[in-house]
Amino acid sequence: MEAAGVGQRAIKFILISDVRKELRHGHNSMRFFLANAQHRAHRFQKHLQLAEQVVLVAVVKIKRGTADGGSDGVSAVEAHLKLLTEKVDLTSDQQAKAKPILQEMQGATQTFMQDESMSRDERLDNVRACRYKADRVLRKMLSDEQKQKLDQLEQEMHPGLHGNTNGAAPPPAPQN
Repeated sequence: MEAAGVGQRAIKFILISDVRKELRHGHNSMRFFLANAQHRAHRFQKHLQLAEQVVLVAVVKIKRGTADGGSDGVSAVEAHLKLLTEKVDLTSDQQAKAKPILQEMQGATQTFMQDESMSRDERLDNVRACRYKADRVLRKMLSDEQKQKLDQLEQEMHPGLHGNTNGAAPPPAPQN
């Protein structure tokens, strides 16, 4: 009987020893987990700071009116006019007429997008209306062939947004 008691105490001692090892191992695992979490939090904070800097640069560009379509300093209007000239084959006379239309559209777009008194959806609706208005005015000066090229360009650039397949006019602008 006494041997059985010694055996049980030995088993109990071994179990307690194993439990201690597991607790130590668990404690080390917890320490590793916390260190890893701190490292991830630090990396996340660096990424967040970088994102904030990017947003600040964008806000400054928008306020200065230099939020351009290209990285080479070309304004959004110039980039848009160049694209239309290349893809729709605008003549120099058409370019001269199109530029103020695009400038008006760009100015109105910036004004609406900066107006925080409107909801995001209201701003986008107004921007969309400006774009449709500019599209209608531009189409008046285009030949039938140029209108087809413009339809194709709009479908390539914004699939599903323009309802002008097969030369049809864009959807009517929302009335405000």
